[in-house]
Amino acid sequence: MNNDMTSIYEKMKRHVVEGTPSDVVERYAELPGLSHKLTFGPFDENVVVIDTETTGLSFNHDELIQIAAARMQGGEVVDWFVTFVNPGKAISDEISHLTGITNEHVKDAPEPGEALAKLAEFVGDAYVVAHNALFDKTFTTRHPEGYPLLENTWIDSLDLSRIALPRMKSHRLIDLVHAFDAPVSTHRADDDVAATCVVYRILLSAVACMPQTLVAQIARMATDEQWPTRCVFEYIASHHPGNANEIGQANNLFSLQTMRRRRIKTLPSRKSKADAADLALNPSTELAAPTEDEINNAFSESGVLGKIYEQYEPREEQRSMAQAVAKAFESSRNLVVEAGTGVGKSMAYLVPSALMAMRNNIAVGVATKTNSLLDQLVFKELPDLREALAEEYPHSEPLTWASLKGITHYPCLRKVTRLVEAGPGTREVAGVEVSQAPALAALLSYIEQTDFDDMDSLKIDYRALPRYLFTTTSTECLRRKCP
Repeated sequence: MNNDMTSIYEKMKRHVVEGTPSDVVERYAELPGLSHKLTFGPFDENVVVIDTETTGLSFNHDELIQIAAARMQGGEVVDWFVTFVNPGKAISDEISHLTGITNEHVKDAPEPGEALAKLAEFVGDAYVVAHNALFDKTFTTRHPEGYPLLENTWIDSLDLSRIALPRMKSHRLIDLVHAFDAPVSTHRADDDVAATCVVYRILLSAVACMPQTLVAQIARMATDEQWPTRCVFEYIASHHPGNANEIGQANNLFSLQTMRRRRIKTLPSRKSKADAADLALNPSTELAAPTEDEINNAFSESGVLGKIYEQYEPREEQRSMAQAVAKAFESSRNLVVEAGTGVGKSMAYLVPSALMAMRNNIAVGVATKTNSLLDQLVFKELPDLREALAEEYPHSEPLTWASLKGITHYPCLRKVTRLVEAGPGTREVAGVEVSQAPALAALLSYIEQTDFDDMDSLKIDYRALPRYLFTTTSTECLRRKCP
């Protein structure tokens, strides 16, 4: 990568969840440039992007206060429709603070019916794009004047972002704006539309970069009536090559196992670890624990900890705990340590554990009380420790690790395959029948874009697709009999 691309890559790393594979980060980082090169046929030629502001979130009791719409052609905005709306009720201070829209703005504005009639005329037969389309569609079609909009195809850019970019930390419009340097969204309908116009084409490009068989499978998972956004996947599966060389052509059957094998092949190979128990039983083999001098050096300003933390100040309690852990390894005895806040317990057990593992080519297990602490070790402490140990011990094999959580934190590929084969259905969510297709599509995309990560960062509607449908338990797992 050149310097500019490296800078974009490093910035994107701040917006994706920890542990995202580097090739996926690169894929995301390239999307803004790609969005200016690709064309998307009907989704470029006759598109209206819509956003609304309302007096609140209740479909039954709240009303419109602003409508904004922009017509796009060839990726450019060619026309605007923007109007305040008189909701017939007072705007709360909270909504005014959020949107900047006051009662003074709307007092002489058209009533909802009049504004919606003009909006429907502006939209015509265009595709309608909105971020969280159900919200805007519901508020714009509650009045008879907005009924014509029910005939349009509504594309949800929130669905597109969750499916094409499952490794993003957030899919809120404001966060996508910051990740891709789009115009700043300010909770005003016209500003949000301008931001969505840019993000929309980035999302189309992101779908085009997905494996083609996966895009085609997503297009087959629902009808237009069940999930209108599927039309985007249908078009791109037919007109864009995507990652065809990786997975195969779109007319081939989708295979979850093939997709996983392709991902796993990209991983660096790891040397197998010796069994510590076998080594301990072998009279000619002696496990080498870290020495007292090594621990003292590691917990000094010039040692491993000094390389990790600027202005590191050695703490006797931390060093003593690390020495005790090292001696427990050496003597193969149990150790219980009581240490208060601020001692630096994580590094006190990680440093001697890492040295023990590297020196003897064995695996050392660390069981944390919480998964959040496990994530902190895996994504913060251990990467820092690997870098410092590589500098301190340049001729040793680099430190490696793997995160293991409870079995229900991971998707069961057997159950996911069954879901794909059966096809997603519908479930009632908040009194409304919704398709499971967007959630299942996001799950499949997450599986394609992850190495061995858990699903804790996966953002799908679990009301539509409950976790138990695609996770297993220790009693359900087929283990070696699993196909």
